[in-house]
Amino acid sequence: ITNNNSKGPSREWLTIASTTSAKSKIKAYFNRTTKEDYIEQGKNLLEKELRRKKVPNTFFMDNINKVYDELKIDNIEDLHLNIGNNKFSSISVVKIVTGENEKKEQEKKTPKIDFKNNDNDIILGGTKNIETSIANCCLPIPGDEIVGYITKSKGIRIHKKDCANLDLLNDKLVDAVWNPNPNNKYYSNLYIHTTSKDNIVFDIVKASASSGVVIEKVDLVNKSMNNVYSLVVLVSSLDMLNKYMLDLEKIKYVSDVERITG
Repeated sequence: ITNNNSKGPSREWLTIASTTSAKSKIKAYFNRTTKEDYIEQGKNLLEKELRRKKVPNTFFMDNINKVYDELKIDNIEDLHLNIGNNKFSSISVVKIVTGENEKKEQEKKTPKIDFKNNDNDIILGGTKNIETSIANCCLPIPGDEIVGYITKSKGIRIHKKDCANLDLLNDKLVDAVWNPNPNNKYYSNLYIHTTSKDNIVFDIVKASASSGVVIEKVDLVNKSMNNVYSLVVLVSSLDMLNKYMLDLEKIKYVSDVERITG
């Protein structure tokens, strides 16, 4: 006897049915409908999490193979099913696509540097009390991205990361960073190009007073047509040097100021 308005059997029928065949068909129906419910529920949970994390669905689908590979599943239906039955969480699935898990793993591998208890201006791999020296070829200063080169007898030589000489030294490099609060000042070389033969050394020195820059040496290196000055200065940061260079460019007759790094 069938009822056209019925959505299907109820679970109570399992206690009424007497044959194995009838019980199997009733169980199969509930397994099928439960699976469909799980798939629908999982789909809704995933879409909700994508909206919460503001991840476009197109981006998610473009990177869906990452999810398949990590969770060892084959298709989107299996994904929805396993989210719906709580085998996987929608949060963890979205993190696979956005790479949040990879970022956290990288943060765990990267040693945390204790700047507060470190008096060194240059810190190598989170350690301290390692002998370092500044490479003359590029003269890095605090604020520059740096890297260390392991020498045979002079400890670690510090270079700018974009130093041309590093192409020959890649097999002996170590991570290095500046302490945010350096204790010392560092040398830097500048060229000042002018459009006049007038002597502007006084103006060059005057500009240094307002920026905290210490001038170690001033040379007139070219006086054939327009004067060109070479400066050796001491600065405590890249910001200090940049400000001084801007102040120099405001001087009458100065056409260009360049930092010489090798």
